[in-house]
Amino acid sequence: MENSSSQLSIKNIYTKPKITDLELINIIGIRVENKSKTSGLIQYLNKNFPLEARDIDFIKRIKTIGSDTYCVLYPLLNIDDDTDENTNLQRWISNVFQSSDDELLTKENHVFKTILECSDHQQAEKILKLFKIPKYGPKLKYQWKEWNTQYWPLKTVNLYETELQLAKLDPKAELNVNSHDEKSVETCTKLVIDSFEKSKRVSGLFFNPQTKTIVKSSIHDELFLDESKNSFFSPYYSETEGTLSNLGKFKCSLRHCAVVGVDVIAQYCIETIEKLPPNTPSTEIPYLCKGLDLFISHEPCCMCAMALLHSRIRRIYFVHECGNNFGGLINKVNQEYCVHENSKLNHHFDVYQVSLN
Repeated sequence: MENSSSQLSIKNIYTKPKITDLELINIIGIRVENKSKTSGLIQYLNKNFPLEARDIDFIKRIKTIGSDTYCVLYPLLNIDDDTDENTNLQRWISNVFQSSDDELLTKENHVFKTILECSDHQQAEKILKLFKIPKYGPKLKYQWKEWNTQYWPLKTVNLYETELQLAKLDPKAELNVNSHDEKSVETCTKLVIDSFEKSKRVSGLFFNPQTKTIVKSSIHDELFLDESKNSFFSPYYSETEGTLSNLGKFKCSLRHCAVVGVDVIAQYCIETIEKLPPNTPSTEIPYLCKGLDLFISHEPCCMCAMALLHSRIRRIYFVHECGNNFGGLINKVNQEYCVHENSKLNHHFDVYQVSLN
């Protein structure tokens, strides 16, 4: 969706998340008999059977049912769907105790026997239980709430519940995510475009949407420029002079425009904090780019996108895409790696591509 005036076009940059139907798999849980051993059991399982290796790292290891505590052992994937759960569990246990000769057991079954601390099937059946969990992690907050209570405790992650993510599922939310101060957007965009055309260097500025002013420190102009031109590491310039042999001469090789900008904002924050009276509430103390919008002539690379994320940027407006798949916001190879859409990161921001007609 685009907002546009006679001069301005603003395109919302996002990919729609893949919301799959709920699919369940079986996992084996072991009842923790001695609660004092819970921590040691979790460490042992994380080492020998990491949840990441089974693509179920979105769940927690422990589930409490009444007075009983169960710990996830392993997903039971290869089971007969036409057979009841108890029979499937008994088959798995039989496989673990398939031989009394430990030398004939697989490494996995050695580990299971160590965990179970049992000598026969009957003892193991008393402390093991099959549970169903979602095969994939939740994408939306309502999924997390439902699955967390109905199936198995889930880890808390930053889910798709920002204005941007809601806009993908609810057309009405487009009004919120695509609301812009078009006059300010046009003014700021012209400034960074003109600067780039004159300097031939990526240019940027920060804008405060609350005060409707461009942010600058006392020692820096409102516009800041890329300091990595002709750098071996720069994804923005094709006429690079950098080679592995003369790499050392580029003192600012990683000083891309956005990184320079974060430093400008850090200086601005220092100057602002120094002027604040004692006992100023923490909510009134500025933190880097929190609440600010970045206007930049080129899409930030992956490194810059992460720096802006950690600086808590509110929005990014850019004009030109970053070439050679270095971009952190429009990744043509795998859109799941667009920094502003990664649900496992602890901050989200909105991204727009701007053009002046």
